[in-house]
Amino acid sequence: MWRNAVLFGFLCRIATSFVGQEGVRALNEKKIEQEGEREE
Repeated sequence: MWRNAVLFGFLCRIATSFVGQEGVRALNEKKIEQEGEREE
C-alpha cells in the first residue's frame, strides 16, 4: 500500500512541475471527487 502512496506522490510532483498551478488545481478537484465517492 505504501508503495502506491509514494508513487502517487511522485507522480503528483512531476505533474506539479510539469503543468503548474492549473494542474494542481485540477488534481485537487479530482482528489476531492474521489474522496466523495469513497464516502458514499
